[in-house]
Amino acid sequence: MLTEDRKVHVRQEGGAEWDNTTSTFTLTLSCGTFRFTDQQPSLQVEWTTPTGDKLNSTDYSDGRFYLSLLAPVVGGTYTCRIPPHPLSHTCHTNSRHDNNFVRVDSIQINVLQTIFEQKTLKEEAGKLSDGIANLDAEDEKRKAEDDKLNAAHEKLKAEVEKLKANDEKLTAENEKLKAEDKKLKAEDKKLKAQDEKLKAEDEKLKAEDEKRKVEDEKLKANDEKLTAENEKLKAEDKKLKAQDEKLKAEDEKLKAEVKKLKAEDEKRKVENEKLKAEDEKRKVEDEKLKAEDEKLKVEDEKLKAEDHKLKAEIEKLKAEDEKLKAEVEKLKAEDELKAEDEKLKAEDEKMLSQITKAKCPRSWTLHGESCYKYISVATTWQNAQVRCKRMEARLVEIDSEAENSFVFNMVHSEGAVQAWLGLSDIGEEGLFLLPSGQPPAFTKWRPEQPNNSGGQDCAVFWPDRPNFADRWNDAACDEDKPFVCEQHAKCPRSWTLHVESCYKYISVATTWQNAQVRCKRMEARLVEIDSEAENSFVFNMVHSEGGQIDNTCFALHTYK
Repeated sequence: MLTEDRKVHVRQEGGAEWDNTTSTFTLTLSCGTFRFTDQQPSLQVEWTTPTGDKLNSTDYSDGRFYLSLLAPVVGGTYTCRIPPHPLSHTCHTNSRHDNNFVRVDSIQINVLQTIFEQKTLKEEAGKLSDGIANLDAEDEKRKAEDDKLNAAHEKLKAEVEKLKANDEKLTAENEKLKAEDKKLKAEDKKLKAQDEKLKAEDEKLKAEDEKRKVEDEKLKANDEKLTAENEKLKAEDKKLKAQDEKLKAEDEKLKAEVKKLKAEDEKRKVENEKLKAEDEKRKVEDEKLKAEDEKLKVEDEKLKAEDHKLKAEIEKLKAEDEKLKAEVEKLKAEDELKAEDEKLKAEDEKMLSQITKAKCPRSWTLHGESCYKYISVATTWQNAQVRCKRMEARLVEIDSEAENSFVFNMVHSEGAVQAWLGLSDIGEEGLFLLPSGQPPAFTKWRPEQPNNSGGQDCAVFWPDRPNFADRWNDAACDEDKPFVCEQHAKCPRSWTLHVESCYKYISVATTWQNAQVRCKRMEARLVEIDSEAENSFVFNMVHSEGGQIDNTCFALHTYK
């Protein structure tokens, strides 16, 4: 049975329910228009969703059909349609039922959703709080690490700044070194060119020297020829019946002298080889002294002049040789002087070949018994010592006022302001000694000197003050200054040095006039005694040779 109810309408039953399992809302709607006498009418109510979908509802209770919606559309409208009942033809769809739809209650759903969201947010807030605490701890840890890193960063920045400063300094020094290297390369190139030129000139001089050697060989051949003629004259001399006993005795004496001279000649040959080796050594040293190339050019010009002079002397010797030949022819007719003159000529020829033109090396200056050389290339005191030693010399050691004046004039004439001396107190402050370790025999310091100002340990000539021009000062040994080298003077072989002169004792007795001639042939003169010291020296020479001072003459050769 069907009982109609005019108060039929559609409504929302209660609030929405939340399902934590599915995380969705469930909402119940109901639709009723009449009551059935039956407990469960066989009808289906048709619902239309906001999206147009159709849903059927058969759940009936107390005159209403119910529909459970899973995840309803919030704010959406749901429409209910009740089909006509087969038992009643007066009940039509929508008849007397103008409230056949319902709008889902969005407020209740939003409240539930807000509650859920707050609950969820609380849970998440708890998790976030724990995370924040962890993050705070990590943040503190990171801050500590950041502070440590900042300190390291500041330290690195300071080191970087320091490295930048060092880099800039090194860059500047590098540029300076590059400039100096470029300058040195240019100077080296210039020196090499000058060295090549000097080598060429040296080769030319060697060629001329070889030429002179050939000429010397010719002179030796002439000498041998004269010797042969002398032997021939000896044979003729034996045939002379009128020769007296005195000439025979003199002849024996001359033979002994010839034997002695031959021995001396062998000795001189050995000395000559030694001198040649020394000369080669000096040539090597000259190559090392590149800084003196400019000065050596001038000296080479002097050598060329000396070479021309030697050539002239060779020509002179040739002329004298011809003259001697003429004299030999003349002496053939002079029986009494024949043997003596031939012996004298042979001895003269040997002595002429032994004379050295200078007892100081080339470009050195003689004073007293020493040779001096001014080196204009400035260097340290220690290097000056080494340079002098390479030339078989030493830094000048001044022993007297005369030597001091000589060295001062040499330095002054070169236009120099300062020059190193062989004197220092490197071993003990205030105790100036020679390089040999001996105290100096003579000093001439400027007033209030030496004063060791700034570690000054080496003696220097300082001719820059008119009132103290020839006095000494002390200076720092590592400063670069010119210097003067000193070495012992050398006489020709078989000659003896005394002061500035060379002396030779001739044991072959002859007349005063012949002695003059013989000395002149050796570019010397008969000894001229000027002082008590020279007189004592000559006397001792005669005495050591076993000669008699009252009937013996001397040859003196002075090299100025």
